[in-house]
Parts: sequence; C-alpha cells; structure tokens
Amino acid sequence: MTTIREELQREGDEILLDVLAETATIAKERIIKHKDLSVENVIPLLLLSQYNHIAHLDIELKQGLANLEQKMDERFEKIGQVMDERFEKMGQMMDTRFEKVDERFVDVYKSISVIHSQISNQTKWMFGIGVGIVAILSGLMTFLKFG
Repeated sequence: MTTIREELQREGDEILLDVLAETATIAKERIIKHKDLSVENVIPLLLLSQYNHIAHLDIELKQGLANLEQKMDERFEKIGQVMDERFEKMGQMMDTRFEKVDERFVDVYKSISVIHSQISNQTKWMFGIGVGIVAILSGLMTFLKFG
C-alpha cells in the first residue's frame, strides 16, 4: 500500500521523465540531423542518461537489500536454532545438577535423622541413668538415716 506522498512522488517522477524523454528525443534529432552539439541539446541527453543510471542503481539496491534481508533471516534462523540447542543442553545439564543436589539433600536428611535418633537414644539413656542415680542416692540416704 502506498501513501499519498509516495503516489504524488511517483506521479511527479513520471511527468518529469515523460518531459525529459520528449526533450531528449528532440535534442537527439537536432544533434543527428543538424550536427548541433550545443549545451541545450546535450543537457537533456545527460539528464536522461543519469536518470536511467539512477533508476538502474535503485533496482540493484533494492535487489541487494532483498538479498541481504534474506541472508540475515537465514542467519538469524540458524542462530536461533543454535541457541535453542544450547539452551536445551543447558536445561538438561541443570536438571542433572538439580537431581544431584536433591540426592545430596536426601543423604544429608538421612544423616541428620540418624544423628537425631542417636542423640534421642543417648538422651533417654542419660535421663534414665540420672533418674536411677537419684533413686539410688535417695535410697542410700534413707537407708543411712534409719540405719
């Protein structure tokens, strides 16, 4: 879709080219028929030649930009594929590491559970021994008082 400005520019270029082509044709005839190689006859031919040259360069530039855009799209697509592969590998590697960390947490939890169980058993024994010693001592004191 073209804008109004682009449409007016295109129409203006067409009118200018038509006038320039007509003037160049007249100048070419004067040069050929009358051998009149004056500035007035050469300028329209030079302008038309330059216009055609610029139009040709414009076409080449557009083709070059289209090719460049296509190559850039292809490269970005390849880069995207490489990045996807790397992120996938990194994700797998991270999953493996998290699994190892989980295993270590489980091992640490088991170790702490064993230590907790041992401390709990030792505490029970110490409490039992303490109560036993107190009972024996109070029995001895009672025996010695009455004895």
